[in-house]
Amino acid sequence: MRTGIMGGTFDPIHIGHLYLAHEAKEVLGLDRIIFIPSGVGPHKAASETPKQLRLEMVTRAIQDFSYFEVSNMELNRSGYSYTIDTLKTLKKQYPKDTFFFITGADAFLTIESWKQFDVLVKEMHFVAAYRPNEDMDHDATMETLQALISRLENIGAKAISALPILGLDISSSDLRKRISAGRHINCLVSPSTLALIEEHKLYGWKQR
Repeated sequence: MRTGIMGGTFDPIHIGHLYLAHEAKEVLGLDRIIFIPSGVGPHKAASETPKQLRLEMVTRAIQDFSYFEVSNMELNRSGYSYTIDTLKTLKKQYPKDTFFFITGADAFLTIESWKQFDVLVKEMHFVAAYRPNEDMDHDATMETLQALISRLENIGAKAISALPILGLDISSSDLRKRISAGRHINCLVSPSTLALIEEHKLYGWKQR
């Protein structure tokens, strides 16, 4: 089975995440995509949102899509959550699957700072999503990405795909700011996710 992996804090999960997952599934012919809300990552500050609520937001957001799944493996892990540990767990659970790690080009450009990155790129495919009219405006950025891919291929990396996507300029941090400022996020998250945010008054939610 061709399995896509999407990690992130999903704080909150939004339509940009879902769109990227659908696009990767279609372009790469994936059978399913597993969303893995992150635990305590080494490169980001810990989320203030309770992990069970982040898990529930993802569960609600993907509930209408049979080929999307969610896993709590990183949320249940103590200490820092490294991608290499997640990969080891996935390979034990699904030994026959081929894995595709889906991430943004900006994050992928930092992969050489990831724990055991040389093992990661040999054990699973990577998909670096970018917005052609924004992320890759400058030739230097594309050259940096291609140079990185070449370096990784030289150490035996599996196929690395650069995936162009629509320029949906949405981020979880911006959504949190909108909510805190009393602005709507209708159509930017799924209705069921929005209902959970409202119910628990996440991100400073104010009743309208």
